[in-house]
Amino acid sequence: MYRYYSTQRPVMPGTYPIEKKVSEIVNFSERKYVVNISREAWGWIEFEELLTEKEEKDYELVREFSELERLRTLLGNAVDIIVEHESADSGRFDSMEKFWRYLFDELGTDREELRKVGIDLEGYF
Repeated sequence: MYRYYSTQRPVMPGTYPIEKKVSEIVNFSERKYVVNISREAWGWIEFEELLTEKEEKDYELVREFSELERLRTLLGNAVDIIVEHESADSGRFDSMEKFWRYLFDELGTDREELRKVGIDLEGYF
C-alpha cells in the first residue's frame, strides 16, 4: 500500500485519480501536522499502486516518507545546519542548548522523537 496525504483539502471524489484502486481514505477533523511528510494535511488516501509524478502534482497529493527516508532527510538537513553554524555564523548562539533548540525547530523534530529512532542526545546539552 502507498499512502498519500492531501495537503490542500479533505480527500473526496475529484481529489484523487479514480482509475487507481483505493484501499482506504481517512480525513482529519482539521488540518494537522504529519511528521512523515513534514507538513500539514487534511487527511490521507492509500492506493494499491504508486501514483505517477503527474498524478501527485495534478491532485496535490504528497507521498508519505518511510521512517528510513524521513530519518535520512532529517540527518542530511542536520548536517547542513551544523556546517552552516560552524562555518558562517558560529557566534549566533551563546549556548549549545540554544543551538540544539534551533536545530530541532529547523528540522521539525525534537529530542524525544530522535530518541524513538535510536538517536540519544543525552549529554549534548
